[in-house]
This record gives sequence, C-alpha cells and structure tokens, in this order.
Amino acid sequence: MRLQHISDALIYKKEYGELRLLCGSGVKDMDSERLDLKLLTLRPEGKTSTHFHLRSETVLHVLKGVICLTGTRTVHLTEGHTVVVEVTERHCIENIGGEDALVMEAQAPPYRADDKFHSVEEFPLPSRALGRFWKIDDKIKVKICGVKNLDSALECLRLGVDAIGIHAIGQHGLSEAFSMTEWLSLVPAELSIFVLTDTRDWHVLQMLLAKTNCDTLQIQGPTDFGLLDRLSRFMRASNRKIVKTVSAQDETQIEELQHLAADLSRFVDAILIDASDYGGTGRLHNWRLTKELKKNIQVPLIIAGGLTPSNCNEAIDRLRPYAIDVESGVEHWFFLSGRRFTAKNFGAVERIVQIAGRKFF
Repeated sequence: MRLQHISDALIYKKEYGELRLLCGSGVKDMDSERLDLKLLTLRPEGKTSTHFHLRSETVLHVLKGVICLTGTRTVHLTEGHTVVVEVTERHCIENIGGEDALVMEAQAPPYRADDKFHSVEEFPLPSRALGRFWKIDDKIKVKICGVKNLDSALECLRLGVDAIGIHAIGQHGLSEAFSMTEWLSLVPAELSIFVLTDTRDWHVLQMLLAKTNCDTLQIQGPTDFGLLDRLSRFMRASNRKIVKTVSAQDETQIEELQHLAADLSRFVDAILIDASDYGGTGRLHNWRLTKELKKNIQVPLIIAGGLTPSNCNEAIDRLRPYAIDVESGVEHWFFLSGRRFTAKNFGAVERIVQIAGRKFF
C-alpha cells in the first residue's frame, strides 16, 4: 500500500489552469502501470485541446463547476456527473461556468505521450509518389502482408515485391501501426505501402495516412458506402489509393456480391477478394465464385486467402488477377508458451515473385 496527500502530488501548469497527477505510470511513490488519476482545475473559459487516444479509456467526474464536453459528442456536465470517453473518441473539456471547475480524470491504461493524438478537421498529408504496385504494365503485382520491420520491407523490395501490408485492425492493431511510423518513413517510395484497417473514424483514418507514409488504405470489414465515397474523393485528391476487401465464399450470395462488386468499382481503385472481408484467415476463398464476380468488377482485382508458392500459379491462371496478396503462405510459424510467433520466409517470397513474374496476360 502507498499513501500520498493531494498537497504532495505533482502539479503541471496548463493553458486552461493546472493538472495534479495523483498517480500513474512512472510517478514517484505512486507508480501505477494499470491506470492514472489526475485532478484538473480549469479556470473560467479554460479548455483542453481536442484529442483522442488509441489505447486509453478516459473517465471524467465533475467535482465542481459547469463544463462542456465537445468532440465526437457535445454534452454539458455539472457537479456529480460522470462520463466515460471511449478509445478513438475525440474530446475537449471547456469550463463554461463563472468559477474554477474541478474535474477528476482517470485513464486506463495510463497516459502515454505517443497515445495522444490532437484532432483537426483536415490533417495535412505529406506528399508521396505512388509505389510500383500501381504502375500499369503486364506484370502480375505481388503484395506481401504482415510486414513488421524495416529489414523485412527492404528484403521484400530487393526480391521484387511491389507492395507491403501493415495491419491496423482493432485498437491493438492501430496502436501497433502507429508504433511503426519511424521505420515506415524510411521505406523507399518505390515500394507501395498498404495499411489495412477496419476503423470508420475519419480522424483516425487521416492520422493513419499522415503517420504511416502509406500510399494505399485497404478497408476491411463491412462495406460503408458513405465512408468510401468521402474517403475516395479525399484519397484521389491526395494522389493515394483505396482498396476494399470483399469475402467470396458462399455461392448462394452471388447476386448480392455481383451488385456489391459493381457498386464498389465506383469508389475504390481495386477490389481484394479473400475468404473473409476482414482477411487473415489463411484459407482459400471460392475461386469459382471470384471468376464470376470478376465480370462485374471494373477496377483491378487482387486475390488473397491461403495463397502459397504451391498454389499461386494455378490461382493466377484461373483468375487472371491484377495482383496477388500473400501473408501466411510466406511465413514460418513458431509456438512458445502458448503464443504464436511468425517470421517471413524469404525463400517462399522469392518463389512467389518468380511465379508472378512469368505471367503475362
């Protein structure tokens, strides 16, 4: 047990007033790896920045005063109100009363500087040339997904791979993707970078584009045409591409999928067919169904799902795609203490590139 009086807490002066850090990660004598606890004093008209977190859930409790919580939603809170701000939810606290407001704030896991993202309406994007995945020629393009470091990316480039894929699925995946931004900035522009994500938050999508140095967003999960319409206009204006993953398994859904493929072709730059619209299953999708769907697809077709050096030759011959996307088929798997670890098998990557390079349509 550790004990501290509020008068001994660390005090940080802020534009809105002050912050007393009662406990948290790295706090002397009151260290906690699970949560942090802060007392915010906001002077009249004082307000915090508008921001969001990818890891931390935030709980606010008003001890005194009247505040306005803006961002994803706008609510007025008075003494006694408690509100839970979920991950990726934008928020700003403003004192709209005539006296100092006191707000208790708890975050779990504890605050980290690299988990706080300031939110703006339009995040400026750095200029980036499209990688060679989008160079139109007779070559079958190769994308290797699940790349996790610069060494692997550069080896893929050396072997002739056209694009690498980075996972940003779910809250953990988003956090992992943002932790890769330093090495991603060093990837030569010749190699296309795909970021796979299922987020529908516009600000997070903009942040992914800006921070990961990618030229392509690959949208996983259910189709949201409103988002795709807005995103496609934004991407094209910034010389970037958008890909949507579609599941092709059940032949009884062929009419629905035909309409979906035709509609998607208006908004995306390529359609990726997999065994699941989230991908990552390692299973073959229904090639016969994909061959039928191809008639309704007016943009480049990318095929994925269970591809390996032993079957990608047949897949290319039967489906004649623009590109193939491989992950588990070029990986070594290791298990330790019930956990799975993977490493790229670059011999398999080289064979995939060689097979694709021999195909011309």
